[in-house]
Amino acid sequence: MSSILKNTNILMLHSTSDLYGASKIFLQTAGIFKEEGANVYAFLSEKGPLSEALENVGVEVHILRLGILRRKYINIGGILNRAYFTLKASLILSRFIKATSIDLVFNNAASVFAGVIAARWTNRKHVWHIHEIIQRPKPFASLLAGLMANKSDLNIYVSNATYNHWTGLNKNIEKRNKAVVIRNGIKIIQKEIDALAVSSQPKWNIPINEETIVIGMIGRVNHWKGQLYFIEIAHEILEKNKNIHFIMAGDPFPGYEYIEDEMKEKINALKISSYITDIGFQVNTHDFYQSIDLLIVPSILPDPLPTVVLEAMAYKKPVAGTAHGGIVEMIIHEETGIHIPVHDAKTAAEKITAILNKEKLRFMGEKGLEYLKQEFSPERYKSLILSSIEKTLHDQL
Repeated sequence: MSSILKNTNILMLHSTSDLYGASKIFLQTAGIFKEEGANVYAFLSEKGPLSEALENVGVEVHILRLGILRRKYINIGGILNRAYFTLKASLILSRFIKATSIDLVFNNAASVFAGVIAARWTNRKHVWHIHEIIQRPKPFASLLAGLMANKSDLNIYVSNATYNHWTGLNKNIEKRNKAVVIRNGIKIIQKEIDALAVSSQPKWNIPINEETIVIGMIGRVNHWKGQLYFIEIAHEILEKNKNIHFIMAGDPFPGYEYIEDEMKEKINALKISSYITDIGFQVNTHDFYQSIDLLIVPSILPDPLPTVVLEAMAYKKPVAGTAHGGIVEMIIHEETGIHIPVHDAKTAAEKITAILNKEKLRFMGEKGLEYLKQEFSPERYKSLILSSIEKTLHDQL
């Protein structure tokens, strides 16, 4: 057990209580700190699957409105609203930090400012785990980069693309030695995956045969994850091959339900409703990955390091991902999957159609699992996270 983290008090903050990519890494990191003997306290804005999972591993969970800045608040009224709740949360967190003798504030979301403010007010160490590439609005991105450079003791970036984005906005992040790249790693329990293996027939009563190729997408429904682009690609693929079925998994942030309506409208307008099944949010994603032959990650903005790519590789599923952000680092083009263009559904469909052969997909999936074990192991992630935290606590960065 680490002599540095044993009996260390760590306050952790996150922007959601779902169990999508960044939340899963948050849970994993909290578990690492607990294993090393730290006392871990988590503050979330709401109850949900993540809060329950954290409590199950012995983390003390508190619910507090953290003033999370989302796109819908980018207006004068919204910014004033967020400023009020951020300052209020900062005061509450500051009191908690002092009362609980917190040693380190670990902030898992770029959209939460209260953690860095409270850490500075109480003179505590602050680590920012950055899972986002925020390009617009530019004043907001520049403000955030400035906070990383001047107020945070360490910024952990999940990919080279994420690192390059933020250090490009503020060179002082790098100059002041406040940046490190640590790629996420996920635990592969191959015996469990094999034991849970089901037949190729999905459980959602999808009318397919043994030759049908099933293509999936999984992710939080929002403006940039690319659900609408996925539908456009599906339409183009179906123009050439009708023996394909598409599965979409995921639900929207509250307030973004209108995107689901747009998805349904586009599917109906393109007359492909019989070829696409939307299964919504899945607590257990095993059946989804077990049912597909290929995962598409159609993010229309740079995705820092989508966990779904790692999960697909764990299930030996190849990935077709848009060629920007951290996705480029995660997929070996034409070996573990392919890179596809953004905003060009026809070309993307042509590239995907070229690999839609069961044997070829299986071969790519095997290569993907090998690459996952090599570059994205949980052991590597744990080692790098712990060494970075220890250096931060001892002012060695």
